[in-house]
Amino acid sequence: MPKKQKTLSTLIIDIGTASVGAALVSEGSTSIPLLAQVRRIPIGTGSESSRQALLQTAESALKTLLDAYAATPVRNVKAVVAAPWHEARIRTLVSKTERLAPVTKKTLTRAVTRYQDEKPPKSGNVDVEAVALHVQVNGYGTGLARQVMGTRLDINLYESEMSGDIQKRFWSRIESAFPNADISFHTFPLVALIALRSLLAETSFMAIDIAGEMTELSVMHNDTLRHLASFPIGYHTLARELSDDPQAIGDAMSRLTLWARDELDGDPAATLGEAFSRAFSKWQTAFDEVLRAASEHSPIPYPLYMISEKAPLSWFRKGLFEHNTFGVNPVPVDSALLQMHLQIAEGGLYDVFLGLAALFFHTQKTELVGEERGNAVIYSQ
Repeated sequence: MPKKQKTLSTLIIDIGTASVGAALVSEGSTSIPLLAQVRRIPIGTGSESSRQALLQTAESALKTLLDAYAATPVRNVKAVVAAPWHEARIRTLVSKTERLAPVTKKTLTRAVTRYQDEKPPKSGNVDVEAVALHVQVNGYGTGLARQVMGTRLDINLYESEMSGDIQKRFWSRIESAFPNADISFHTFPLVALIALRSLLAETSFMAIDIAGEMTELSVMHNDTLRHLASFPIGYHTLARELSDDPQAIGDAMSRLTLWARDELDGDPAATLGEAFSRAFSKWQTAFDEVLRAASEHSPIPYPLYMISEKAPLSWFRKGLFEHNTFGVNPVPVDSALLQMHLQIAEGGLYDVFLGLAALFFHTQKTELVGEERGNAVIYSQ
């Protein structure tokens, strides 16, 4: 008798500014995440880049996406949002005592909870995450697997929040599709950092998400998140600069991809290269400003892990190789990096954003910070 297949009941959703994607995730045969029924729906071509216009098109695309899973029993839904759907920041929390005192995970939870009580989200916003990325006791890193003694506790805290109205609108779409599912929200910078850290040997690196209308950058140094920043320029923004019709940028994107692959020759290649350099310079200026600000308080790591759609990734890598102010090494986050750590169901395909999310939810260790908050604290050493 054939073995009965396990019911896939966890749905991961990625909500960006160029597309929304989803996949069912379970534990594969080798105890690594298995992705099935991977789908991605474009939000638009970027012709309407205002936040309100993007929200309306994102909602519409999300509804279309979720309709594809209408016949699937889903118990858990984990929605991962990118900028501008969230706000994230880092804080260093410091607690001192005059005498040696025991430090445990409960000590950490109390410190984060106390901070959240003192620093609630902005008016109209709701908390999403409160995450201890790195913990030091008396200057030594620890995962607090067991109680330690110390007089000083330092917590590298990642915290995120989002507009209550935006969360409600996304939540409503998800709840309509899956009325009995448990729904949680998460932010992509955290997802990418934790997932990449589980794959990499480096403790110092940068992760950059180049989306349709936004770019988000995170700087890690010695396993501590040192800098977070975003700016409103993405690959749709750049393609509009090269398009005669801002509402139809597909041709410009196709030509850029051919150019990045060195498949254009002669005058067309030279003309497009010059136009790209002018458009790319705006992104480059914003990127350099972010790194310059980060360099004031932290060394700039050499590896730059680049996350984007496959075609735009080739443009931006080529642009960085030609205009690399800080001498970073741009490394694409692609199927080659993920394939040993993910299983894809038969007939499926790799989706980098959903793959990173699957790794994040597979590797994290969580503990609730107060029943009423529902925020997870992740301990990593």
